[in-house]
Amino acid sequence: MKIEIWAVLVLSSLLGAIGNLCMKFGTNKVGNLTLERILDPSFLSKFVLIPVVILAILLAFLGRVLMFIPISYYKVGLVTAVGIILWAIFTVIGGILIFGERYNLKVWLGLLLAFISIILLSEGLGS
Repeated sequence: MKIEIWAVLVLSSLLGAIGNLCMKFGTNKVGNLTLERILDPSFLSKFVLIPVVILAILLAFLGRVLMFIPISYYKVGLVTAVGIILWAIFTVIGGILIFGERYNLKVWLGLLLAFISIILLSEGLGS
């Protein structure tokens, strides 16, 4: 994969992760969400106007739009798999740094396997 395309894929995943972290700030403001709450027009109209929620939506949208670039060059399944794994890894790192989240050994092993899968999957994306 071309270095420029890798950079876009990493940026896309990073923006998605930052969006996830903004989502967490947003949900921390309003408490746990349920489908019932999200579908309530009164709640939703207030929730989507919280600045950090707007930022989360914009970052998630921009991250997804950037995914069009690597997808236009390579196999959609492989690009999506690598992008989502990176997104998850970046979100975990952010959760640790920002929210002090802690994970057990099984989760760390899962993340290690996810990272290894990026290496294996990227072989299918070419050099």
